[in-house]
Amino acid sequence: MKQFRLIHGNRLEMLSEMLSEILKTPLSSPLDPEIIIVQSQGMSRWLTMEVAKHLGISANLKFFFPNDFLQFVFHRLVPDFSDSVLNDRATVTWILMRMLPELADNDRFIQIRQYLEDDMDEVKRFQLAGRLADTFDQYLLFRPEMILEWENGKEDHWQAELWRRLSREGDIRHRARQNRILTEYCRQKQSLPSGFPERITVFGISALPGFHMQLFDILSRFIPVNLFLMNPCRQYWGDILSNREIAGRQTSLSRAPASAEDLHLAQGNPLLAAMGTMGRDFFDMVHTLECDEIDIFTEPGRDTLLQHIQSDILDLTAASAGESGTVEIPETDRSVSIHSCHSPMRELEVLHNHILSFFEHDRTLTPGSILVMTPDIESYAPYIHAVFNRQKDDPQWIPYSIADRSMLNESMVIRTFFAILDLHSSRFRLTDILQILESSDIRASYQLTGEDMALIRKWVAETRIRWGIDSAFREKIGLPGIGDNTWEAGIERLLLGYAMLNPQEQTFQGILPYDVIEGSSTEALGKFLAFIHDLFTKVQSLSLPRTIPDWIPFFEDLLHVFFSSTDHGDMDVHALREALHTLGEKAVSAAFHQKTTLEVIRSHLKETMENKGFGTGFISGGITFSAMLPMRSIPFDVICLLGMNHDAYPRQNRDSEFNLISRHPRPGDRSRRNDDQYLFLESILSARKNLYVSYMGRSIQDNSSIPPSVLVSELMQTIETGFFTKNNSIRRHVLTEHKLQPFHSLYFTASGENACPDKYFSYSEEDLKGAESLQNQRCHPGPFFTDDLPAPESPEVDLPSFLHFWNNPCQYIVNNRLGIFLDRPEMEPADREPFSMESLERYQLFNDLLEQMIQGADPSDIRSRIRAKGILPHRTTGDVVFEMAQDRASGFFRKLEPFIRPEKCDPLSFSFPVAGITIQGKIDSIYPDHAFFYRYGVIGPKDLFAAWVKHLIINHIAPANYPRCTVLGGLSGSSVKDASWTENRFLPVDNTGELLTGLAECYLSGIRRPLKFFPKTSYRFADLIQNAGHSPGEALKKAETLWIGNDHVSGESHDRYVQFCFKNEMVLDEAFAKIAVDIFKPMMMHSENQKKS
Repeated sequence: MKQFRLIHGNRLEMLSEMLSEILKTPLSSPLDPEIIIVQSQGMSRWLTMEVAKHLGISANLKFFFPNDFLQFVFHRLVPDFSDSVLNDRATVTWILMRMLPELADNDRFIQIRQYLEDDMDEVKRFQLAGRLADTFDQYLLFRPEMILEWENGKEDHWQAELWRRLSREGDIRHRARQNRILTEYCRQKQSLPSGFPERITVFGISALPGFHMQLFDILSRFIPVNLFLMNPCRQYWGDILSNREIAGRQTSLSRAPASAEDLHLAQGNPLLAAMGTMGRDFFDMVHTLECDEIDIFTEPGRDTLLQHIQSDILDLTAASAGESGTVEIPETDRSVSIHSCHSPMRELEVLHNHILSFFEHDRTLTPGSILVMTPDIESYAPYIHAVFNRQKDDPQWIPYSIADRSMLNESMVIRTFFAILDLHSSRFRLTDILQILESSDIRASYQLTGEDMALIRKWVAETRIRWGIDSAFREKIGLPGIGDNTWEAGIERLLLGYAMLNPQEQTFQGILPYDVIEGSSTEALGKFLAFIHDLFTKVQSLSLPRTIPDWIPFFEDLLHVFFSSTDHGDMDVHALREALHTLGEKAVSAAFHQKTTLEVIRSHLKETMENKGFGTGFISGGITFSAMLPMRSIPFDVICLLGMNHDAYPRQNRDSEFNLISRHPRPGDRSRRNDDQYLFLESILSARKNLYVSYMGRSIQDNSSIPPSVLVSELMQTIETGFFTKNNSIRRHVLTEHKLQPFHSLYFTASGENACPDKYFSYSEEDLKGAESLQNQRCHPGPFFTDDLPAPESPEVDLPSFLHFWNNPCQYIVNNRLGIFLDRPEMEPADREPFSMESLERYQLFNDLLEQMIQGADPSDIRSRIRAKGILPHRTTGDVVFEMAQDRASGFFRKLEPFIRPEKCDPLSFSFPVAGITIQGKIDSIYPDHAFFYRYGVIGPKDLFAAWVKHLIINHIAPANYPRCTVLGGLSGSSVKDASWTENRFLPVDNTGELLTGLAECYLSGIRRPLKFFPKTSYRFADLIQNAGHSPGEALKKAETLWIGNDHVSGESHDRYVQFCFKNEMVLDEAFAKIAVDIFKPMMMHSENQKKS
């Protein structure tokens, strides 16, 4: 007599209570475990807590997944049973990897041969093997009779032949035969062997293949089998059809137009019909089995909209097609809410506010009773952390956890491991290497600090490392064997710079030492070079194909080298080692002894890590964020569904073109779309108090409307058809279209004509301040500097700092007195070798050439030195660029030669007090007749003023035998290309003390409060007054055009530091005019300009 009981109801809590009652009847031995089959770890965790709640304790429960239970049964019942390798998808994949090349000469497999023709790295073969293994695994579960017919010689296509070859490779006791074996065994036996479980419970599984159900049916002849299923409807609903199915039946069953009523086609409840296909087919299959049914249905009630929907599904009822809004819903009912947002970030912000609202209105609600699901947990995880990750003392802090994330996405160790493997097929780009090195686990293994990393970034940037190990590497990948900008070239510069000083920048065997490494930085260099050596050695050895037993110790050693010192990543490293160990076992089972490439092994490991998680985060006490996975019908007070977008859910089936199940579907076949539809239906039924749904309903670019998931639309249509509110449309009541920004005033409007405090609200104080600022009357902010800064402690200032102050007084005070850097240059690493030279690089090249020419260096040495720096484009292009620069530098040098004498005065060192400060420094380039300074570029006010200050100092403190004239050489014109040589001479000055005192006083004022001195604009104004004879008003008006700028040239008013100091202030005023004249008038009175071609 069969002991098969179907216990079904619409509430899992009731089912768990019934299970607890059954568990009260003890097994014959207290040591025997209670066997329970579930579909997920989440369900086992929830059920354990439920049993403990009902019985006071939950112990000795042994949970199985369905396929694991199959193997358990056969090991217990069938003597000498060994599971067939054909039941393991991973093992079949490696068997097919071995077999596919052997099929190349067989005309039956011409499609496979053509597909694999250009498979150089074997990845296509591995992917095809995996897809075939997955397809055959589906055949074993859903088409076992087809598999058995193939083995008996029926059908002659390539899949049947391939399976017959597989059958000869493995044990024929695969799943398709196991059922027959078990049936034959049970037919011959009167009882099960001792030690077999006394009863079996299947709990909360939404659907199972017929293969599993037949197993439970067979076992029920000997032991009790209790099947606990959540059934959304207490009526028979196996014959209801969705609108799409009804339309199809009408087309196929009737030539003339006929209604669904005429054809006796029932829809019942529209949500159940549209989303319950998977459950409908499964219950139809269950009802074909002989089992005792126990109904445990309970009325959800009809107090809220959510309960109405659940009760309609339970009773298989719905509003008639002609009716519109038959049930009134109170305005205060928010049990079902749908939210349209502009982005995932807004979805999480809105969700956070509504969860806080749930807590405020329901004091019994806890974070652990809220479940948030989304189809793509990986893409939503960063936004979840951004919104919910708060300090515990924050009043809006809510504990939460994220489940179902893959190891690959969650673990930095695993991502870094694959980044190292990916280098094998890369160019060894600088950014890729630095990204690996910046991993905290790699840094820990090589004991590199944050300061060390800053040094390393500086070194690789200044030695101009770009990509490629060395010239041989570039030749190997089919490019010219040029060593410039490779890792070898940069490391040689670093090592030679450590070994020798090079103040004259001389090359050594074609290498230019990088000699800025000294002191404690040498230790960082050693660690960095150790990392580079280990990395390149390991990655280069990846190119050799190996057998899987040889790959495993190689990867073990790689993990030891790069991740041996990690503390928090031990679990991650263990997961990788476990994956390698499993791979080795599968290769042995598949008799796969061939050598294979890194690409194949990497693909296998990556797939393993993508499909494997750490198993944490589900029901951990806080809000649970998880993926929308089938069989997740656990009840929660609040269930929230995020990302219900039209293109994201339900997900589409992606079966292979050769999948015969997809070509000829049957009821009960697994379909991802049907799974998702049923999961959405179960989510509606599993919510006890609130169902919250959100989707991206507006474009963040242009605010255009975007439809939601078809499942959300069906839910919305059902609500609109069956319900209404008294003072509002039911659609507006349920659906909230949120604003783009969280600080929109609507969220903080408590009263008024357009106020909707129950729909639009926010708990964010930051957003409230933003909304208030938008509502307040706007006014320009006052000046940043309202009071003078205190005087600096040290009265000493060196000459370079003094000159730097006059280049941009606003930047000087903000940088040096406030420590604020608005445009701090970041040395972003570059991956491309130089193909051309930017303006700044060309300018630096010209200056380098001039310096070398002035020092009398050999032209060939100059070329090799510049080339060794790595700044020139490669080969002929670099030679052309260098020769052009050398020609122009030589022409400029010829202009300099008359001013550069062999006889030269000693550098003038000085330190003298003036107006409360002490100016100190050293001035070089002083000759018997003049001091000479130059700039390869158009001479501007900054250059003139710097030379003028040096001229004043020389005249103020120089001995009697030093010259009192100064010459500034350079170019004049609109650009360097069109410029001509110009000489600016400064004549002797008698009142240097007075002039230096004025400059020092301006400096002291400018380091306490921003000085209204702007070199270009101030010089233009002073020139118009002094040399053009303009009135102050006229001069100010013309100077203003330079201050503002135009479409081609940015004015000084656009400088970040000027705007920071003087935003919304009148700048070109009397104070500006006075400073400009006081500073530049004496200079103009003591200067002569002589232009030459």
